[in-house]
Amino acid sequence: MPGIPTFTADFLLDTTRTAISLILSGALEKYDGIRFILAHAGGFVPYVAHRILLTTLRDEPKWKLAGLALNRERVVAQRMRRFHRFYFDVALSSTPAAFPSLLAVADLSKILFGTDFPFAPAPAVRYMRQEYDALDLTPDLRAGIDRKNALTLFPRLADQGASLHPSRHGVGMPSCTDWTATRLRWWQGSSTGARNSPMESRRDS
Repeated sequence: MPGIPTFTADFLLDTTRTAISLILSGALEKYDGIRFILAHAGGFVPYVAHRILLTTLRDEPKWKLAGLALNRERVVAQRMRRFHRFYFDVALSSTPAAFPSLLAVADLSKILFGTDFPFAPAPAVRYMRQEYDALDLTPDLRAGIDRKNALTLFPRLADQGASLHPSRHGVGMPSCTDWTATRLRWWQGSSTGARNSPMESRRDS
């Protein structure tokens, strides 16, 4: 919309639409060797996860819907595990408003530190880092987000030592995932030219 910067909502919606497309098309199952990293805590995915769940039920036969009514907790838990296929970075999303939804939906071992540098200016990176530092996270969860989860995803980085640890970064310095995740560009036509969705992925070699 005119007057609203694209980073405010457009990028988040692009990521959300892409994640929904991967779920509904069956691509997550068909291409199970791809590890998808959703930028910005998955856009709106965690917040609307149960809406997405309901969307997956729209073409189900009535007997399956009856099963949902009889075993709601089991069926919901099974469907929600689809979101565990995704990795989520926390670039520009490490706030008290966004994090509860992310923690409720994501596999906690697949949450990755991120800054969005150099696309985000240093003051924005600094602000979000301060918000992240103020979050009430357990030491194990914070250690996973800061480093361990990224090293599991990219084990070759373990040989590079502490130089990539987020706690050693200055303002605007990228995290492990900022350095190494390959952007999967989803080009979309617009009146101003093509633009890409901020979704990242990696295929094992």
